[in-house]
Amino acid sequence: LYGLVPFMLAGLICAVRKRLRSGTYETIHAHWIIPQAFCACIARGTGNTPILTTSHGGDLFGLRGIPFRFVKTWTLARSRRISVVSHYMRDVLVAEYGVPAERVHVLPMGVDLSQRFLASSDIERDAARIVFVGRLVGKKGVAVLIEAVRIVRTWCPDVKLDIVGDGPMREALETQAKDCGLADAVRFLGALAQEQIPRFLQAATVAVVPSVVEEGGDQEGLGLVAIEAMGCGCPVVASDLPAIRDVVQHERTGLLATPGDAKNLANAIARLLADPKLVRELTMNASVFVNLH
Repeated sequence: LYGLVPFMLAGLICAVRKRLRSGTYETIHAHWIIPQAFCACIARGTGNTPILTTSHGGDLFGLRGIPFRFVKTWTLARSRRISVVSHYMRDVLVAEYGVPAERVHVLPMGVDLSQRFLASSDIERDAARIVFVGRLVGKKGVAVLIEAVRIVRTWCPDVKLDIVGDGPMREALETQAKDCGLADAVRFLGALAQEQIPRFLQAATVAVVPSVVEEGGDQEGLGLVAIEAMGCGCPVVASDLPAIRDVVQHERTGLLATPGDAKNLANAIARLLADPKLVRELTMNASVFVNLH
């Protein structure tokens, strides 16, 4: 697959260059620093068309090493404006890459809180159901969540976990669940259409965002599913990562747990399962917060 990368880059560069030669454009909007913005900078050459680069997290936090850092620094320096999805990402661009703060704008991804991700009076919440939504990759921390559920189950035998999403770690996570004696408690639902996701957030008592920082540095850019859960009236337990703090404020809009610590995560989940008053308080605060921001 690595052998395909040069051809992909060449294809992107040629396609953008062809567009620029065929007409006049006010802006090039490139999603991801590498490869899209990098290719756009090469394709533009000495032209004057301004480039807006949007970074979603993985391109900024991952792809470490001197060559990648050089490419990112070179690309960012040639971007007229940069948009990111959290304040922490802006801080990293300014502190680590020397980008002037006035060129970086925090613009979180949007969530439909009026018609799709909203609480439903037609769906009764399951008092012992937990839900995770996301790709099954290392930085999402699903392995930590499964271990946390095993711990929670020692005092709450009825606890259940729905895992909505798919990815390269699915088989390993299914094996882990079986080895932990959770085969009857954990459901792997696979990737679902966007319109199907709200009903799982509306039916659960706790939504968990157990993200971790991977060895290469990759981590969450925002944790969008936390906003979706809040819109659906589902209280959130999330890992205490800098970008996630934009949304989850400890004991105000949700609970934060130590990243990678299954026991600490289990304790946070247990608090919500055992304290309906806290659930109501967090849910109300979270609903106000996401609808105002």
